[in-house]
Amino acid sequence: MSQKKAYTYAIDLDGVIADTGPEKFNPTMSDEEVVKVYRQAQPNQTIITKINKLYGEGNVIFIHSSRYESDRELTEQWLAKNDVKYHRLVLGKIRADYYVDDRNLSLQIFEGGEQK
Repeated sequence: MSQKKAYTYAIDLDGVIADTGPEKFNPTMSDEEVVKVYRQAQPNQTIITKINKLYGEGNVIFIHSSRYESDRELTEQWLAKNDVKYHRLVLGKIRADYYVDDRNLSLQIFEGGEQK
């Protein structure tokens, strides 16, 4: 019997796992206001359930975010409070309006579709 291949998933935090999409921010916000948005973020339970299932199946889960390193403790606390299972938190993702990647999986497919 062959064993199922484990995959590595890099999953964005804000706007995917946490309801903190770009519409929640504006360029004039203070650091304190940004932290407040992070603290009050509602979890996307559909995505968290999917992540935890993938984790439980032996896949490797990286949570990545454009949050700053100074937000690590707050972010780790939020992930723990919301029972998000992951292997590594990667902060400092380049902030951009669009990401073009040859390994992209849309949020809509991730939420409802099966992978390989």
